[in-house]
Amino acid sequence: MRKKTNRIKMVAMLSLLTLTASTVLYGCGGKGETKSSAKSMNETAATSSKAAAVDVTKVADRLKDEIKYDDKLAEPEAETIDILYPGLPSDKVKAKKVYISSSGGTAEEIACFEAADEESAKNIETLLNERIEIQKASFKNYVPEELKRLDKAFVIRKGNNIYLSVSADPDKAKSIIEEN
Repeated sequence: MRKKTNRIKMVAMLSLLTLTASTVLYGCGGKGETKSSAKSMNETAATSSKAAAVDVTKVADRLKDEIKYDDKLAEPEAETIDILYPGLPSDKVKAKKVYISSSGGTAEEIACFEAADEESAKNIETLLNERIEIQKASFKNYVPEELKRLDKAFVIRKGNNIYLSVSADPDKAKSIIEEN
């Protein structure tokens, strides 16, 4: 009889604990939003999910596959990416894909990054623009013919996604980026 009473007490306590936890969690779930703030949050979520729907790695692959390059493009090692883009905040990069000239004989390059936030995206955009200028200075004496390609190089930032393209067909590259 005593065992049965203890078991009943234990079940009652467990039920009470579960009920209390459920009540607390339910109460913490709401934030007392008004309709306008809820609508604003939904619009923000829709906008960010639309931007997040773009996979920068797939855009990089399309740029590589759909544009003709003089040199074979290859993905560099992580350490090389750090050298190519000094100051790149790797902890603020959600996704990335980079292709560079495998021989180093051309300035051809693709770099696509998804930054964690707008400030990081602006910083990466600056780094990529600096990269183009550094490449111009490097190729000026190394392979001066590449300056034509570098003069057409561009960086585009769309939300938190940043794209660099150095190719002989910048119009097609821009079109691929704009489609995404």
